[in-house]
Amino acid sequence: IVSLFSKVILLVANPDVIKQRLMDRGDNGFGKSIEVQNYILERKGKIEEDLIEQGALVVDANQDIEAVVQKVLEFSKFQP
Repeated sequence: IVSLFSKVILLVANPDVIKQRLMDRGDNGFGKSIEVQNYILERKGKIEEDLIEQGALVVDANQDIEAVVQKVLEFSKFQP
């Protein structure tokens, strides 16, 4: 599927940050249970590895949201 896109931006965060962000979301119940969090984290490494091998652009999502947004916007700019 990655080949269908001109760019793929991968947000990468450590497990503690992922868990905290899942728990802090107020508009979506997905990821609140420990079982779902474990499911996500068990697959995280393989999915990230596969996407990186296919050329995904990596953003360190452990940073504050403003820095993450800025990097995504930089990667999103059209470059002929």
